[in-house]
Amino acid sequence: MLESLVACFDTTLPVEVHLEHVRRAFFAPGHDPTVWATGWMSEVATWQSAALEATEKEDWWDATAPQVLVVQGLADAVAAPENGRRYVRDYADVARLVEIPDAGHARIVEQAELVGQAVVRFLTEVDGEGEVPPLSD
Repeated sequence: MLESLVACFDTTLPVEVHLEHVRRAFFAPGHDPTVWATGWMSEVATWQSAALEATEKEDWWDATAPQVLVVQGLADAVAAPENGRRYVRDYADVARLVEIPDAGHARIVEQAELVGQAVVRFLTEVDGEGEVPPLSD
């Protein structure tokens, strides 16, 4: 997976090879990766990699905020669903999880309606005191 993630930022690859890496790293099976065919900035990927290498995992892995919404694609190959579940278990007092079916790391373009509904619900239900009420159906 790391090979495909890195290859997404290699603009010298043939188009079809590049798109296969984009599909593998970011998209759930059956979704069209061509929406992300362009716009890859290798310089930004280099900066992000350098920042990750320079920062201890403990300094960012368990970051929280007064309210946290984790929108997790269930077919996410880059950020495994279990990571989102673990985070919400560990921070149940401030975090809530919405799992998006048929979505990978590109969940915003794959399931825009479901992601939008989750964000709007979260923003309208979270009160100003930092309390995160449970999701209601």
